Amino acid sequence: MDHTAVLGDTIEKIAEEKCGILRSCPTVTTPFQDKRALEVIKSKARNLIIPDISKLDGEGNTYIYKGEKFEISLLGDFQTENSLVAIETVKNSGFDIPHNIIYKGLKNTFFPARLEMI
Repeated sequence: MDHTAVLGDTIEKIAEEKCGILRSCPTVTTPFQDKRALEVIKSKARNLIIPDISKLDGEGNTYIYKGEKFEISLLGDFQTENSLVAIETVKNSGFDIPHNIIYKGLKNTFFPARLEMI
């Protein structure tokens, strides 16, 4: 529940407002959501992808997902789920982006001065 004064005061209203950007998106990738939000997203998306975090093998910042190894540089358990959304988005974008490019992108991602370990 964020920005309720602008987006609405229920999960459904907020999801509806946020789905306004989906007008021309053939495929939507999202992490698992509250079921009320997910129903709204499903009604707006032509093709919906929700990465299956249960398919992870490994722990920490290195893991295997759907048979491929990935390493992320950002800290926090939620960053793993964020990386799965990024992986699925790239893989379902229609562009042929090799695994090594996705791997390097995730491994080298950093947020200077915000989430940077010094």
